[in-house]
Amino acid sequence: MKPLHPVPLLTMNEESFQLFYEQTVRGVWRYVFVMCHNEAIADDVIQDSYIRFLRYVDVRRSLPEQRAYLYRIAGTMLAVHMRMESAGGMGEIGSWPAAPPPDPNLSMDMAAALSDVGGRERKLLWLAHVDGFSHSEIAEILGVAEKSVRVMLYRARKKLKSLLEKRGLNQEVAL
Repeated sequence: MKPLHPVPLLTMNEESFQLFYEQTVRGVWRYVFVMCHNEAIADDVIQDSYIRFLRYVDVRRSLPEQRAYLYRIAGTMLAVHMRMESAGGMGEIGSWPAAPPPDPNLSMDMAAALSDVGGRERKLLWLAHVDGFSHSEIAEILGVAEKSVRVMLYRARKKLKSLLEKRGLNQEVAL
């Protein structure tokens, strides 16, 4: 039987991994936290993500490709955690907060508007505008076509703009 994930021929050495980890951990942790609004879950997802990353990374790929791969793993691991919790498999952590607490790195109004945007739209906006991924990188992370990213991102920006305008923030925010 063929393994689910191909094992790369080359593995990342400890020094390379440490450097990669230092360059990526803050961004990917914030990305996961914005999606779940729970520090404990974000910490667990990040740990699981780096373990899987080390197991399956192809070191022949460029650094941006490796970074995009890590974000894709983190998104998948978060979905697994959410499914487990929905099924009662993570009862000790508790339920997802109904209204997420504001992120101290965002203004209160922006945090509130982002919490009203759907999960996929929030991911798109975060990856594009906070982490600075290109459309092709976002497509790889989310597993969609690059042209789809452009359309989905346009719609997400439009929805966020509408939410901000409802809060009276139409002049201050440029999307």
